[in-house]
Amino acid sequence: VGRDITDTKAAEFALQASEERYRLIADNTADHIWIFDMDLNLKYTSPSVMKMKGFTVEEVLSQSLEEMMTPASVESILRRVREEMALEATGTADPDHTITIETEEYIKDGSTIMVENAVTLMRDPEGRPVSILGISRDITARKSAEQALRESEDRYRKLVEISPNAV
Repeated sequence: VGRDITDTKAAEFALQASEERYRLIADNTADHIWIFDMDLNLKYTSPSVMKMKGFTVEEVLSQSLEEMMTPASVESILRRVREEMALEATGTADPDHTITIETEEYIKDGSTIMVENAVTLMRDPEGRPVSILGISRDITARKSAEQALRESEDRYRKLVEISPNAV
C-alpha cells in the first residue's frame, strides 16, 4: 500500500509539473492560443489575447464568434469548418492536417486587425475530433507592408509603361 501511495504522489507531482510548463508557455507567448469546442464555443484563450486584442480572458470567453470577427471572416471560418467536417465524414481527413486561415478581428477599441490562424483538430483516443486548437498571430503590419509594396511596384510599372524613353 505504501508503494502505491508513493507512485500516486510521484505521478501527481509529474502531472502538476507538466501542467505548469504548458501554462508558462501559454501565458508568456506573444501568439494567442485558443480552443473552441466543435460547436464553435470558445473554451480556452491564453492571456496573450490581452496583448493582441486588448480584451481580458473573461471578456473574450463571453464573446460569440460574431463579436470576435467581421461578418466576412465568420463566413470564411464557417465555410472552412464545413469543408473539414465533410472530409471527416468521408474518412479521408488527414488527422495531422493544419490549416492556415486569415481573419479580420475586432479589438477592444472597435477597430480591426488582420490575424493569421494556424488551426488543427484535437482528437479523442479513437481519432474523432473533439475540439479545435488554434494559434493566432497579428499580421496587420505585415499586410500593410505588403500593400505598400504592391502600390509602389504598380506606380513604378506605370511610370515605365508611360515613359517615352527607355528606363
